[in-house]
Amino acid sequence: MAIFRFVDPVTPATVRLNLRNRSGWYLGEGLDLGGKTSVRKFLRQDGVSGAELASAWQDVTQMVVPLILTPQATAAAMESLITQLNTELERLTNCIEYMPDGLSGTSWLIDTFQTDSISSQHGDRRPSQWLKLDGDLHVLQIDRQPTMRGRGTGI
Repeated sequence: MAIFRFVDPVTPATVRLNLRNRSGWYLGEGLDLGGKTSVRKFLRQDGVSGAELASAWQDVTQMVVPLILTPQATAAAMESLITQLNTELERLTNCIEYMPDGLSGTSWLIDTFQTDSISSQHGDRRPSQWLKLDGDLHVLQIDRQPTMRGRGTGI
């Protein structure tokens, strides 16, 4: 089974929130870890052919994470799961442990940044018409460092 969960960045064995849990949050189809993007700055002088590379770096990468909130017995149980997820999303930096289906052994660690929290409220604190007790899909966009740690290689 694949692994996708928020872990403590210092001690990754400490799981903060499992996102592959069929009784709470569950990772949906369409996970996109994003690709590496490079940013390059060139110096160019008028009248001279070509340019000189002044600096280059890898830019922040954006992941797309589809999460399904599985059916819950009560609205309070759903609010509790949303609060747990928002706690992780609102940290300035965080770490996600990831291992795709079919692999075993060491997983990757993805260093992430703070992102927008999700809400079960709509407008003036009324329950959202889109949040249902029979499950709900949320698509998160999470910024991450351009490389992942673990498994001996970065992607």
